[in-house]
Amino acid sequence: MTIVGHALTGMAIAVALAPRRLGAAGWAAVLAVGVLAGNMPDVPLPSGGYQRYEISHSVFVFAAIMLALTGVLLLWPRGKLEFRGRLAGMIALAWMSNLVLGCCDKPGRGLPIFWPFAWKLALPLRWFPTLPDGGGLWDPRMLQAALTDVEFSGPILLLAVACRLLGGWRARRAAAGSAPEPAAPQVL
Repeated sequence: MTIVGHALTGMAIAVALAPRRLGAAGWAAVLAVGVLAGNMPDVPLPSGGYQRYEISHSVFVFAAIMLALTGVLLLWPRGKLEFRGRLAGMIALAWMSNLVLGCCDKPGRGLPIFWPFAWKLALPLRWFPTLPDGGGLWDPRMLQAALTDVEFSGPILLLAVACRLLGGWRARRAAAGSAPEPAAPQVL
């Protein structure tokens, strides 16, 4: 899966888990967190990303990072970040989506998600084309893979947005229906 698919999936998870009331800056931050967390295992770091695929895609490394992040969020001042639990869940699900979806585009090769053990996981789902090795951003095969990612992850994002909008509409409607009705004027 390309960066496009991981970004769209991370955004869908962010939309689904975001707090109810957010301003424009809050939504921008939540969506950015979803995009970053969805692509975090693929970031080209010296000890991770595509240089050391087995490290950045390991569930054990993921668990250690999530434990550290949870510790930081627990120490965060309560008034500064009200939705700490949702934020940790959003990051965890977006990160894990990268690992699971990565197992779908490695037919036969598998993904070393159990590093430091030699086991690999390859899901037998042929939804995504295998990404070309050494192909640039404008390689036609890379563009086709990105379009496939949009076809797969785009509807998931649209569904998350639709559910979010429908949930907000229902909540507003329920709140309006539960308001006490004004008393009828009495006729003497």
